Amino acid sequence: MRRDQALFLIVGIVIGLVAGLVFGVIGTRPDLIGLAPKQAAAEAPAQGMPPQGMPAGQPGAMPQGADPHAMSGVAGAMNELRQRLDKNPNDADALVSLGEMFLQANMRDRALEPLEHAAHLVAGNPQLATRAAQALGSAGDFPKALEVARQAMKDDPAAPGPAEIATRVSVTLVDPASATSALEEFKRRAAKLPNAQQIVDQLTANVTRMRNTVQAAHDKPNDYGAQVTAGNTYYDGGRWDEAVAAYKRALALNGDDPNVITDYGFALAQQNKPQEALAQFEVALKKNPSFANAALNGVIISASTGDKTRARAWLDRLKQIAPQHPAIQQLEEQLK
Repeated sequence: MRRDQALFLIVGIVIGLVAGLVFGVIGTRPDLIGLAPKQAAAEAPAQGMPPQGMPAGQPGAMPQGADPHAMSGVAGAMNELRQRLDKNPNDADALVSLGEMFLQANMRDRALEPLEHAAHLVAGNPQLATRAAQALGSAGDFPKALEVARQAMKDDPAAPGPAEIATRVSVTLVDPASATSALEEFKRRAAKLPNAQQIVDQLTANVTRMRNTVQAAHDKPNDYGAQVTAGNTYYDGGRWDEAVAAYKRALALNGDDPNVITDYGFALAQQNKPQEALAQFEVALKKNPSFANAALNGVIISASTGDKTRARAWLDRLKQIAPQHPAIQQLEEQLK
C-alpha cells in the first residue's frame, strides 16, 4: 500500500530526534514523521476528532492546518500555559492543554512530553483523563492512551467517552480481548446517547475487521494479501515484531512491491536494525528506481542513527528521484 508523504513533523525529525523518537518503546510510526497511516481513520484513535461518545464541548485533539492568525493565537496561549507550568510543573490541565496545542501545530513529538507527564496526574479527574487519553492517541503513544482511558473509565463508571477511546486504541494495538471488553463497556455506557447504535456499529465493525485480519494471517500463511494486511495492521499499532514477521512472510511469497519492502524496512528500523532497514530501501529502489518513499525513509533512518553523511547521500537520491518532493527543502535545512 502506498504511503503518501506529508510535511508535518519533517521539521525536527532529522537533527531533533531524541532518544526514543524512532526506536522508543512505544515506537514512532511513519505517519507520525510524515507518512500517512495505512488504516482508515475510523480504526485509529484521535485522528483530529474527539471520540463520538464524548460529551458535547469536551476538548479533544485540535484541528490541523490553522491559518497564521490562528497560529499566532496558539503561540500566545502556549506562552500562558508555560507560565502556569513555571509556577506549578504538575498542573495537569496545563500539561494536557499544552500537549493539545502542540498537536494543533502538528508537533506530535513535542506533544508527548507534557502529555506523558500529565498521564501520571489525571487520576481522579475523569474528564481531564479522557482529554489526555485522546491526545496521547493523537500523539501516537497508544499503550499510554489505553492506560489513561482505563483510568478514566474507573474514575467515572458512566461516561462513554473513555470506553470509546479504549476500544479504538485497543483496535489499533491489535488487542482483540481488550477491544472486545472496552466495546462491551461502551455499549453499556452509551445506551442513552442519541447516536449510540451508529457508534456501536462502527466500533463493532472495527473490532471485527481487526479480529478477521489476525485470524486470516494465522489461517492462511501462504496468502500474500492476508500477510500484507496483517503487517499493515500491526505496523499501525506499533507492533513491530509482528509486523516484521508478517511482511517477511509476504515478501517470501511475492517480493516485488516496493511499498511492502519499504514498510518492512521501516519496521526493521523500529527493532533497532537500521542497517537492515537501509538495505531494504535499496531493494525497494532496485524494484522501482523512482520510488521516492524508499529514499525518504533512507534519509530519516540514516539521520536517526546520527549519520548525517549518509542521510545527505539519501537526500541526494531523493532529489534525483523526485526533485519537487515537498520534504526536500526542510530536510536540507535540517541537514546543514
